[in-house]
Amino acid sequence: GETTGDPLESAALKAMRWEVASESGHVVPSAGTEKKQGGTPLTMPGSSSSCAEIEILSRHHFSSKLQRMSCVIKDTANRKQYAVVKGSPEMVGTLLLPSKKPSGYDKAAKFLSRRGYRVISLAYKQLSSSSDVEAAKDTRSHCEEKLIFAGFVAFTCRVRRDTKMVLNKLKEGGMVVAMVTGD
Repeated sequence: GETTGDPLESAALKAMRWEVASESGHVVPSAGTEKKQGGTPLTMPGSSSSCAEIEILSRHHFSSKLQRMSCVIKDTANRKQYAVVKGSPEMVGTLLLPSKKPSGYDKAAKFLSRRGYRVISLAYKQLSSSSDVEAAKDTRSHCEEKLIFAGFVAFTCRVRRDTKMVLNKLKEGGMVVAMVTGD
């Protein structure tokens, strides 16, 4: 299968050596090749066994206003369901259970951001009953409340070597240079 959305995040999934299986649509470790090792199964929170196949049951798509997205997923081998959330550290931080938000959360997020990284916060909660699963699938607010912090992902986008030269040529040609971002 093919991933869509943010190219940087698709590259991160590929770098982890996981992919969307074309036949099932489930997320699975990539097979190894002659040059690259295959993907490694995960250990899901609350489970002692590894997870090598994840089914996406429902998505609450990314919202710029909310600065996050969420999914309800199922560890197919262990038959456990989870709500998983990714988004800006500021917004995800407000959704964490107070007892599960690390004391250095905000400081760490700011530290990474000030170093030029694009920081995404990850959080989850296990859905222990079928009514919890249905509520999380039906309403974003149920899916995205009382979460446990899982970690930060910090992306860097290096500037191309010829950027300075290209910008200078544009300025010499009378062009006005401006940076426009999606943030």
